[in-house]
Amino acid sequence: MIHGIKSILKEGGVVYFGFPPWQNPFGGHQQVLKNKFFALLPYYHLLPNFIYYNIIRLVDPNHIGFIKATKETRITPEVFEKIVKEENFNILGRDLYLISPMYEFKFKMKPRLQFKWLENIKYIRNYFTTTCDYLIG
Repeated sequence: MIHGIKSILKEGGVVYFGFPPWQNPFGGHQQVLKNKFFALLPYYHLLPNFIYYNIIRLVDPNHIGFIKATKETRITPEVFEKIVKEENFNILGRDLYLISPMYEFKFKMKPRLQFKWLENIKYIRNYFTTTCDYLIG
């Protein structure tokens, strides 16, 4: 997708991307499940596929396609930044959130940027970052 954006973006144009890193508590988008226990259970999307997919098939088989597509994508800040660099875009802005701005709407939680000391510890930060916001150009 980022490759294709180049052909339609005007000179000097910018693009916003926001996504949860794969390893965050709900990076598998399991909150879409109808079973409230499994919708609110964090981190179990990191289990091996055969275990995770069997749980999903048992509790909400209608969402298995979406869940599989999400797990196969596994987007992280590291992967995103590598793609951006390969496509000759520049990162103009980056905010990593401990508490996502969307959580204010969903859960009445005040948004909070990631701790500065944790923000630049690659891979570890992904387990505690709920949203990554990027502006590229």
